[in-house]
Amino acid sequence: MSDKNNPTILDIQYTFMWRTKDKAPALTPPIKNRLAELLKRDCVEIGFKNLGGYIGSSSVRITVIANANHSPQYIAQKFKGGTANILRTEFPELRETVDKTNLWESGYLCVTQQGNNGDIIEKYLS
Repeated sequence: MSDKNNPTILDIQYTFMWRTKDKAPALTPPIKNRLAELLKRDCVEIGFKNLGGYIGSSSVRITVIANANHSPQYIAQKFKGGTANILRTEFPELRETVDKTNLWESGYLCVTQQGNNGDIIEKYLS
């Protein structure tokens, strides 16, 4: 992901994880499918390479390669903020199964792909 004006290539592989508010098991198969579509769309629009992920009933994990110009905070905001608004509009039942104002917990986990992050991910999920 290089820029024509800057020959430096600095791509970083991130894994992001976040949960539904109060770990509510609200992500049903239709919602999971739509969320996957939205995350893929966001990656294309912003220019990230989507390496895949997992969507559970109450958690989301996505691994991307992003240019160093994008901070983890920016990436998380794009993923969480954009998807929450659309999902809550398209699936009104989320307002009843999850918090009325927030689909996602306020925090998120972001790790770079160096070494074994399994312990960090397990700690976050518990």
